[in-house]
Amino acid sequence: MTDIQRQILSSRFAAIAREGAEIFARMARSPAVIDEGQYACAILDSSGRLVAQEQGEPSQLAAVQATVAWLIDAFAFDIAEGDMILTGDPYCGGTVCGALTVTLPVAHDG
Repeated sequence: MTDIQRQILSSRFAAIAREGAEIFARMARSPAVIDEGQYACAILDSSGRLVAQEQGEPSQLAAVQATVAWLIDAFAFDIAEGDMILTGDPYCGGTVCGALTVTLPVAHDG
């Protein structure tokens, strides 16, 4: 992969994260999200490493990475294409009770 191709992919992933965060903020009904920006949207690879992010609240982004790492360990052999995982457990990487993490695994060619 050339440097130009790498930059194009990086920009595309950043745009996807930004669009996801904007859609989430528009759909939100919680004052914590609307007024205080307590959310984050991130794209991570299959190992849980950060690829792109749109940061509303810095602590939320750290929680996303920790939660996804936990989910990869917990569900590594039980995730199928189309699955969505919702968790709010602060002991699984979250920040506080009530802070939810929605994870949507994406598969390429199955």
